Amino acid sequence: MYPSSGAPYALSGVNAMLTDAISNRVFATFVGTDPFTARYQRHSVTLINFGSASGSNLARSTFIDDGNFAAAEKPGDSLPG
Repeated sequence: MYPSSGAPYALSGVNAMLTDAISNRVFATFVGTDPFTARYQRHSVTLINFGSASGSNLARSTFIDDGNFAAAEKPGDSLPG
């Protein structure tokens, strides 16, 4: 991770992605922790979402087909624990 301020850090965890061809949307979520400095880590858990699976925020993602899609990070949705 390269935060807008401070030093970069590593995250290890899981992710999931949901696509919806009917509404041309893609949503992805990443959940992780720092595997190298657990005792000194700045975030116990970090959750970052990209795109949108529902709602009116259509500008956050686009889905053309399973090989062509894009999603932007949801503002204010990163939740360091």
